Amino acid sequence: MKKALLVVVVILVFIFTMYGCQNKNLVGSISIISSKKEYLPESNWINSLEDGLAGDGMRKAPNEVSAGLDEIPLTGDLEIIIDGKTTGNPAYTLFNEDYEEVYYRNHEFKEPSEPGVYILLIELAWGNKTRYEGFQYFFKLIK
Repeated sequence: MKKALLVVVVILVFIFTMYGCQNKNLVGSISIISSKKEYLPESNWINSLEDGLAGDGMRKAPNEVSAGLDEIPLTGDLEIIIDGKTTGNPAYTLFNEDYEEVYYRNHEFKEPSEPGVYILLIELAWGNKTRYEGFQYFFKLIK
């Protein structure tokens, strides 16, 4: 009986952690403006913490999302808009068209110098140190 109760408690904690912690009011928004047009990312929830309960999701790789991303021209006027409270600085990772890292988890976006197709991954957490939601955001850049 104790074993069955323990299993039920573990399942309920897992369900609450995966679905109950995601708080849409906590999550801000992110977009890119280039050539006076706004582009939205492909987003992926990766983790959360609330009331001492932590949850982790599956991270996606650039090749899993690339086909569905809008192409954003790099014309020298690119602006990344992050609206909301974050737990710290975003981490920027840039991949080339072969999905190789150009740079990894920089604290600022650096435009690529060579022409080509790039995937920009921005990782950040919305909230504060005791209550947050972490996400991956993917954009396709064309230089």
